[in-house]
Amino acid sequence: MQVYKDMNQITKENRSLWRELFAREVITDLAQVCTLFVLLHFTGCYLILFNILRVFKESGSSVDSHIASDIVTIVQFVAILFASTLVDKLGRRNSLMMSFGIMSVPLAVMAVYSGIVSDGTQEETNPYGWIPVVCLVISQAAMVVGVVPVPYILSSEYFPTFLRPQAISICYSVFTLSGFVLLQFYTPVLEVMTGAGVFAMYSCSCVVGVIFTFFFIRETSGEYIG
Repeated sequence: MQVYKDMNQITKENRSLWRELFAREVITDLAQVCTLFVLLHFTGCYLILFNILRVFKESGSSVDSHIASDIVTIVQFVAILFASTLVDKLGRRNSLMMSFGIMSVPLAVMAVYSGIVSDGTQEETNPYGWIPVVCLVISQAAMVVGVVPVPYILSSEYFPTFLRPQAISICYSVFTLSGFVLLQFYTPVLEVMTGAGVFAMYSCSCVVGVIFTFFFIRETSGEYIG
């Protein structure tokens, strides 16, 4: 943190912006924040949100897809109301680990459930058709209290003021590119891995997110770079 404060002071001496942007500390922080943005996509939160009607239909949910989608949206909205307070109270790092951790459980359950359904359980005779709704409500609500907002927050808090616009641009470019690629390959990956495999990948990505956050992400709440 002191290094970044020194960088802000150095700019008054007309040092090169690009030279400081490629400093070791900045490159390290860029790699960390960009990794969070990529992990955000690999948790499937946006892919599930964009394809939620299809997900409910293919998972054999006994609840009408449109009603289930409305339930998820309402719960997400309520979670968003508490997200900012929670992130400030727990801190960025703890909120991120908690969000990844909570998401990993229902996504793992969805992987198991999808595997069972794909083995022949019919929607008409499936007494557990409510499971997809509960799992996606929990995972999609958990994502808005950490996995989604924290990378955006860190992208503005991780870098000194004078190079913050350039650093944020790089982070957002990685976020957009990774999201575009994963969205384009969603259907082919689903056909190869099946629903069970895709949800298992999402759950594993959440576990990786917990580990990555624990070892590499520093707390920025209350810190001032200038």
